[in-house]
Amino acid sequence: MRYSIILFLLPLFLYGQINSNGTAIDQNGNSVEWINYGAEDWSIENAEVVTYRDGTSIPQVTDDEEWFNLTTGAWCYYNNDSSNSKLYNAYAIFGKHDNDPNTPNKEFAPEGWSVPTNENWDYLLSSIGMEDSLFSLPHGQMSTGNEGSKLAV
Repeated sequence: MRYSIILFLLPLFLYGQINSNGTAIDQNGNSVEWINYGAEDWSIENAEVVTYRDGTSIPQVTDDEEWFNLTTGAWCYYNNDSSNSKLYNAYAIFGKHDNDPNTPNKEFAPEGWSVPTNENWDYLLSSIGMEDSLFSLPHGQMSTGNEGSKLAV
């Protein structure tokens, strides 16, 4: 399976490994490098799309108040500075593009890829030698470890 890393730049520098295993093309024609961990391929770049897989637009929102009141997918630049990568709200990641409960959600990830599940994250963490239950904590329970330091070179 192939998984897109959406909100995080996964540590592509883990263990000194900075070379990708390949490239893929997203729905907007952007080239995305990926790397293989175990039986899964993971994007090593943040998403930079402005449409869902089917071409439906994901709107850009620049107003803070509007952003915090959204109930559908959107993206913005951090600090509204286009030199930064795009940030997506959770609605965009889950494909909620309108408020009609009868409308199926859209696909955020490119064809052949998917947004990772908690189980995918656990597999990835296990593949790189980290605690593999980090994303399986009960709702609201905080980790007592310092996982971020394990990701640093």
